[in-house]
Amino acid sequence: MGDRLLLRDPGARRVFGADVRDVDPPELRRRGSARSRAAELAEQPSGEAGAQADLTRRRFVRRADFVAMGWPVPAGATAVGPWLVAPGLLDELAARVPQVVGRYRQLRPLEPGPPVAVLRSALELPDAELVPAVVRAPLGLRDGRVVAAESDLPPAVQQAVDAIRARLADEPFAAPEAGDLVAAGLGTRELAAAVRSGQLVRIAEGIYLAPGVEQVARTRLAGLAEPFTLSQARQAWGTSRRVAVPLAEWLDARGVTAREPDNTRRLR
Repeated sequence: MGDRLLLRDPGARRVFGADVRDVDPPELRRRGSARSRAAELAEQPSGEAGAQADLTRRRFVRRADFVAMGWPVPAGATAVGPWLVAPGLLDELAARVPQVVGRYRQLRPLEPGPPVAVLRSALELPDAELVPAVVRAPLGLRDGRVVAAESDLPPAVQQAVDAIRARLADEPFAAPEAGDLVAAGLGTRELAAAVRSGQLVRIAEGIYLAPGVEQVARTRLAGLAEPFTLSQARQAWGTSRRVAVPLAEWLDARGVTAREPDNTRRLR
């Protein structure tokens, strides 16, 4: 930016002097856009003011590229990783995020929120690493999605999940039967949504318990002499074999317990 150059016209054998005003020009697609851009460049200031105007026009630009163009970094620019963002732009985009999330939840009520890629596209962000800078409380990022702090589930589903959670509070290993889940209106999609929202834990097909069950299971096993059998673990948990078998295998897979060759187990 600001360099002096010579522009030669071979046909007319003329040479013109020029100043570099834009080393990375935008595409000029509409009628009159070239004339409009020429007017902008003619009025473009130099130095800090010019850098500010150019960053505002570009909205986002990598800092290394902006500096390589010859611009100083404007004092009001916001740095997000390798990116420079025009002043005030992040606040403007953050104000639009709740609308994007609300619209997505209306269309897909069983999903906790839009994936990061959806929000990035809606806000026309050049890179996903800019998404955390525009997601503000009470929204947050979880498992690659933009989610709300309040319940992620439709009211009817939330009510059914709350009923199961209340039952599990008294009997943490009393996983509801498949028929009970269906009767409560919790099908495969609803249960998957409850698991994604962190309100239920899927132990195995048809076996759902409350969050924190891993620590409760470990605490009860700690009172057994080691090694202990599956039957002893089942009695410590106060549950049926239908729940005890997949729960023991789930704990093995998570490294809570270790299975011995004789099918007994120890706590890790």
